[in-house]
This record gives sequence, structure tokens and C-alpha cells, in this order.
Amino acid sequence: MPALRRSLGALTATLALALGLTTGLGQPPAEAAVPATIPLTIKNDSGRADQIYVYNLGTELSTGRQGWADANGTFHPWPAGGNPPTPAPDASIAGPRNGQSVTIRMPKFSGRVYFSYGQKLVFKVTTGGLVQPAVQNPSDPNRNILFNWTEYTLNDAGLWINSTQVDMFSAPYSVGVRAQGGALKSTGKLKPGGYNAVFNNLRN
Repeated sequence: MPALRRSLGALTATLALALGLTTGLGQPPAEAAVPATIPLTIKNDSGRADQIYVYNLGTELSTGRQGWADANGTFHPWPAGGNPPTPAPDASIAGPRNGQSVTIRMPKFSGRVYFSYGQKLVFKVTTGGLVQPAVQNPSDPNRNILFNWTEYTLNDAGLWINSTQVDMFSAPYSVGVRAQGGALKSTGKLKPGGYNAVFNNLRN
């Protein structure tokens, strides 16, 4: 799915879990400098009772350090890793319950916003940095956890964000950018029943 690019002006990101999650970003006036953080609103329309866990992980563009951001957008570097990899600090943020929304702050990162249903993701740190979940690995501890992620870069020129559907097929969600006037810009549409239809067709 093509990336959405907005110069920050007045930008807000919005992400929606379409099991159902929706995310949206807010936007400052066009003449304004890109702020240090922007809001990301996550709306859960999944119909599921599971707790959602959200993670904002990436590279801090001003320093090149890898780490995670808390709900306020504050950066925390990963500790030194090991070989074999050592457990990473718990970077999870409590996400919205079904029918609710949560807004977090996105800092100037190049990274990913992960979300998982029902269980926290397991992250580890090696001497080369963070070990990301890899469901194609039979021994990955996240293999049986329902999760997905969106990728973004927020820098002094603006925001680039996409739903990474070219990388994997998992929990459906949409992502868009909401302008100051309220209009939401997104690419692609969620199809009701589409997620289950894919799996049903594969089974038949």
C-alpha cells in the first residue's frame, strides 16, 4: 500500500484496527515547523474483548539511537543487548478497548507502531539492536500472537506513513492522516468480511 505523505502543516495521524483498528494523525498549520511530536489516535472497532497493546519503536532521527517511545512521545534508548539476545524492557502502551480510542504522541522517528491482541509481544535486544517479531520463524515467541504494525517516518519535512500490507497479512486495519479541518486522507479501503474471506478461500 502506498505511503501517505503530508508536510506538517496541521497534521494528525489516525490508525484504526479493523478487527478493527483505526489510527489518525493530527496536523499543525501549513506554515508551522514540524513539532517534536504529533498525535496518533488509535480507534478499536474490532468487536473483540481482548486488551490491545501498542508499541512505538524506531530510530531517533536526531541521534541515530534505537529505542522506543512512551505514550507521551518521550524517547527511551534500548539497553545494551547480548548474544544470545536478552529481554527488552516492556515498551507496551495500553491500547483502547473495543469501541474506544486512545491518543499517543509520535516523535521524530523512523520506525514502526505495533499493536497486538490479548498478549504482549516479546522483544529482545542483541548486540546489533532490537530483534523484531518474525512469524515465519517457527521458534519465534510471537508466532501465535495476533499482531500487526504500521511504518512511519516523521522528520522536519513531514510525515510518511503506510500500513505495510506488502510485508505481511494479519489483523486488518486502516491508517490515515486527518487535516486540521477534519478531513481524513487514506489509501485503500477495508472490505467488511474481507479478512475472514481470505482465509476461507485458502482453506477451500
